[in-house]
Amino acid sequence: MLGRLASTMGRAYGQTRLLVALSAGAARGLEAASLPRPPSISSAFDSGNIELVHSVCVEEAHEFSLKIKDDAYTHFTDKTAHKQWFHFRASGVKGAKCTFVIENAGDASYPEGWENYQTVMSYDRDDWLRVDSTTYADGKLSWELTPERDSVWFAYFAPYSWERHERVVAELSGPGALGAHSVIGETLEGRPLDMLTFGDGPLQIWATARQHPGESMAEWCAEGLSRFLNDADEPLARKLRSVATVRVINNMNPDGAVAG
Repeated sequence: MLGRLASTMGRAYGQTRLLVALSAGAARGLEAASLPRPPSISSAFDSGNIELVHSVCVEEAHEFSLKIKDDAYTHFTDKTAHKQWFHFRASGVKGAKCTFVIENAGDASYPEGWENYQTVMSYDRDDWLRVDSTTYADGKLSWELTPERDSVWFAYFAPYSWERHERVVAELSGPGALGAHSVIGETLEGRPLDMLTFGDGPLQIWATARQHPGESMAEWCAEGLSRFLNDADEPLARKLRSVATVRVINNMNPDGAVAG
């Protein structure tokens, strides 16, 4: 029996070595044929939104022609295809002079918002900076940048992810927190409409944010308000909780926010 076991183990070991060798060979073939890849644009992630129309890439300069996609579900409201938010990643661009042009910026829901506007960018998705080369003219939003790293993210404003939303709800209603969490409904895609309640005073205050999903700055503001109300050592927050019941809905449109 031990002999048969040893024989079986030997065959399995040999097959494993063969698979590893084949996998290594495939990886070498992939590397030789496909890497490095040409510059690319991606928005296939939480709150991503952009369409690559075409690109012109040479060794030291890349130009990307882009379009903002329509917001999800807005045709049910006023029969208008709303758009304003964009969020995407450019990869394979380190050291090259890159020009990004959003061709349909003039068709946005609020084109006046592009006046004196500056795109935001990040290398790590935590720290966001303004791109001072941003210009708006003839219905097109454009900017130039020579990235210091292989990948760089761009957005209309600093994104606020659904994962962060979930973490904030859990933190401010968890053990030791002052917020009470409740779900007041569900979206078309089944996401919860979360509400945090602070205080028990007679005055009723409601604070809602992000009815328009591209307004991520509103959810950042709502988080700040929620953290203020959750501060047990802040005198003004203590007073407010004693005279009012404050209900905060940080994101009124989760489906649109996630869809970008």
